[in-house]
Amino acid sequence: MGIREAEVAQVLTIFLERHSPPTNMRNNKQAQQDEAEHLLDVLLRYAPQEGAGSWTKLVLKAVAENAKTRAWPIVREVEQVAKAMRPNRHPATSRKQTVDDIQINARRINNGEAVGDRWLFGDRAKNLVESGLVTMERIEQLRSALYEHCASVYGKERALKLRNEWFA
Repeated sequence: MGIREAEVAQVLTIFLERHSPPTNMRNNKQAQQDEAEHLLDVLLRYAPQEGAGSWTKLVLKAVAENAKTRAWPIVREVEQVAKAMRPNRHPATSRKQTVDDIQINARRINNGEAVGDRWLFGDRAKNLVESGLVTMERIEQLRSALYEHCASVYGKERALKLRNEWFA
């Protein structure tokens, strides 16, 4: 379990401890566990990558404020609030941010400055090349340099594993 998942799980656990399990699950620990995991899955589906714990607190606070009882919420209730509160709900805003990110990282690459490896692989690299601001040849040069650096620091075996993860 990663940090994001652990944050969300911790907030959810505290929330559920303050509420009563549904009456049909009161004496069934496995059913309670399954329900809690289902609620966690829903929260993780909509939680942001950063600040997931704080976001989860806000979602569950809104759920609690709309509740009519002190029982656990049903999955649909949590999902409706989580959907409404998910980040990046406005496509125009997120698209503009993506364009800014592309321009910033293209400038860094062309100036020989450091960029995160996520800009050298996958959709981000594709977007950089499609923007015309960076060539695929330059991306390939940086990929090779990153591999060589990892090989010198971690050894070739670990560098090969990392390379496979980058292209996965």
